[in-house]
Amino acid sequence: MSTVLLLPLQSAALREMLILARAFREDGRYRPVLILREERKYAGAPVDLGEIEYVRWSDRGAHLTSGGALGAPAAPTAASGASAAPPRRSWKSRLRRVLGRLFADGLPVALIEYAVLTRLLRREIRRAEEICAALDPVAVLLSGDRNILIEPSLMRAARERGLLTVVVPFAYSGADDVAYMRRDQPLNRVDAGPQRALKRWIARRWPRQVYASPYGAFLFFTPAVTLALARWGLLPPNPWAMGGGLSDRLAVSGEDDRDWAVRMGVVPEKIVITGEASHDLLHAAGKRRPALRARLAAQRGIGADRPWIICAVPQLAEHGIMGWDRHWEEIRFLAKAQVASGAAVLLSLHPKSDPAAYRFLEEETGARLLDEPLRDVLAAADVFVGTYSSTVRWAVLLAIPTVVVDFYGFDYDIYDHFPGVVKVTEKAALEPLLRRLVQDPEDARVLREGQRRAAGRVAPFDGRACHRLIDLVAAHHGGSTACLSA
Repeated sequence: MSTVLLLPLQSAALREMLILARAFREDGRYRPVLILREERKYAGAPVDLGEIEYVRWSDRGAHLTSGGALGAPAAPTAASGASAAPPRRSWKSRLRRVLGRLFADGLPVALIEYAVLTRLLRREIRRAEEICAALDPVAVLLSGDRNILIEPSLMRAARERGLLTVVVPFAYSGADDVAYMRRDQPLNRVDAGPQRALKRWIARRWPRQVYASPYGAFLFFTPAVTLALARWGLLPPNPWAMGGGLSDRLAVSGEDDRDWAVRMGVVPEKIVITGEASHDLLHAAGKRRPALRARLAAQRGIGADRPWIICAVPQLAEHGIMGWDRHWEEIRFLAKAQVASGAAVLLSLHPKSDPAAYRFLEEETGARLLDEPLRDVLAAADVFVGTYSSTVRWAVLLAIPTVVVDFYGFDYDIYDHFPGVVKVTEKAALEPLLRRLVQDPEDARVLREGQRRAAGRVAPFDGRACHRLIDLVAAHHGGSTACLSA
């Protein structure tokens, strides 16, 4: 039985890869082994690993453990009307702040960080080599290929052993989105802030590390990180695109993502269309929609014959988009507007949100909180409400009319091409729109048909996404394949 390693770096990636790991195990030819970091990196709702084996990256050597629940408690959410404590600074930011006071030009800071990171990378490379030597895998599946330390170290060890490395993204972010997140990071801004001369030299030496965004020109990594990765041959050739790193293949959801990756500079031959592991669960849930609605209706005390709205509650304060006072004001508005439409409203929280902090919405608005993951229950919805989340594409696949709310000034166009998705930027328009969708069958039908027309480009939605990824691995090391789609 051949071993396949799976490396998820975040809790959402872990949930996606756990579906895939179970599919590999059920296939019978493979022994899936998760590579996991320390527990706090997977904060949120605990994940039951069941029978799947895993290795702690922080352990010395490859010590296998099987089963159990994983997931540290979610960070406490500020209660309604309360203020959240400021986030703790990382050791790198604290070190940079202290040394920056001692060295005004910042270059000594870069040298110290470079020395520290070079040593850390040497340690991580050795750890990756030990794990690969002990487990002798045939392939490594990763949730990305543009992070530092663990990911590039494991890809280097895999490359030296001739193993297949595949990026299996759980979410995508465009170059403008990444640049937006770096807009307040002086060390990433090429023409401003500290270490300017070093950043300009890096921009000339490795031009693809720079992206000229609407917010300015940025380095993807800080200068010290860029130099340390280059020292070990681990610098991603094109870090601004998922799949632009050192991986062999990029598994994308569908034709839209393939075209996007090509526009971002990913080599077309590197891309394979597979769908996503979570799509298989969505497909199965869609097949049992009547039973799903009956169960949820009984559990939540709502009528199965009423129209249902399921809302993915935005993490506005949790993601630092706004303060907690305004966050609760926005969440109250969303819940009340949906209930006012006449539908039964089910609120799905992000796994990192604290359900206790949101429980007041049930009594105050009449909406109900969902305990199950959104992917397991979304098929029961008549209308889906969310923000700019990848879950919108789930609703497209399930042909559920979708409303994207944006009262926060983002104005992204990523879902404008979906005819079954309506973007609402004015609060006064939300309740009337929802009322039409839940009370007028024709309005809902038009959006459902729009979703069906778009679904084919989102993904091949047939319940066989995991099989396509398994076939990709089998094709690399000589196993039989059945349904690989390039």
